[in-house]
Amino acid sequence: MKRVSTKEGPSPVINFKTSVDHICLHTGGKAVMNGVGTNLNLREYDFDPARMTFHRFGNTSASSLWYVLGDMEAKKRLKKGDKVIMISFGVGFKCNSSLREVLRDLGNGNVWKDCIDDYPPNTIVNPFLEKFGWLHNEDLNTFKLPGDFVLVHFNIILII
Repeated sequence: MKRVSTKEGPSPVINFKTSVDHICLHTGGKAVMNGVGTNLNLREYDFDPARMTFHRFGNTSASSLWYVLGDMEAKKRLKKGDKVIMISFGVGFKCNSSLREVLRDLGNGNVWKDCIDDYPPNTIVNPFLEKFGWLHNEDLNTFKLPGDFVLVHFNIILII
C-alpha cells in the first residue's frame, strides 16, 4: 500500500492489482472511467474492455459490466483461477463491487463474436452518431404537433 499526500497528511491508497488480475469497470462515461482509473492507478490495458464496450454499446447502466466481461472473454484475457473485480456506480453515492474467480477456461463465442477483431478501433468516432447524428439537428418545424402540445427542451449539466 502506498500513501498519497493531501492537506491533512498522507492517506493510504490500495493497489487492487496486487490481488486482482482484471478490473471490470462500469461504462458510466469517459469522466467516470477516467476518474476511477486515476484514483486506482489503472493502466490502459485495464481500461480497454470498458472503453470498447462504451464505444460499441454506450452507457447501459449496471448491465454494462456483463458486456465488459464479454469483451475480456472474447479477447481471451480470462484464464481459470483469475480474479476479476467488477465495479459499478449508480445514482448519487452508490458504488457496488464484486470479486469473482474464473472457474474454467472459456470457449468461443459471445456478444462480441461478430466484431471482436474490429476492436480496438483506429478511431473512437461513433459510427451510429455518424449515421444517425442528423437527428440531433432536425428542424422542429418539419413536425406537426397537436395544438395543446408543449415542447420543453432541457439542458443537463453534469459537474464531476
